[in-house]
Amino acid sequence: FVQAYYRGVDESDLRAVVDAAIWSEAVNRAGQLRWLSQRCVAAAAQRLARIDPPVARRMRNEALKRAREILDGLVRLPLPDATRQSLADTDHAWRALKSCLDQRLDLGSLSLADASADLALERAEALTGSLQAAGSSPILRVVNLCGRQRMRAQRVVKLGLMNRLGVASP
Repeated sequence: FVQAYYRGVDESDLRAVVDAAIWSEAVNRAGQLRWLSQRCVAAAAQRLARIDPPVARRMRNEALKRAREILDGLVRLPLPDATRQSLADTDHAWRALKSCLDQRLDLGSLSLADASADLALERAEALTGSLQAAGSSPILRVVNLCGRQRMRAQRVVKLGLMNRLGVASP
């Protein structure tokens, strides 16, 4: 059936479709790192504000686990050197964020985690842009923009919780 369906379709066209799907998934996953960074700090702020701390702890752990899965998955892609360096920078920023989140939670450590999350977000943004450029499909821009919107929604939640605690956040 598959052979009959694709009979007459140029192999290079099929390769372009497959490549677009791979790069779209990579951009989507890297984009998730942006909102996950904000979710981690929002969960920490939620715990500190004593708003359902067990749920907040679970959200943080799930976000950290998902980020690790994404980073480990992106390493396996055939990335250009510049994108591979951007991935390494993003991974380093995520390790620093996790280290901040592993500290005893108080207003000071929350502020440090927030600054670390902003760096992780910045590095994930650069990684996503690099993946978008490497894939060179116009659809990747749309995938990237949609991911940025998810990050902004999570950032609003984080900022609201930080404001409730009286912690300044950029």
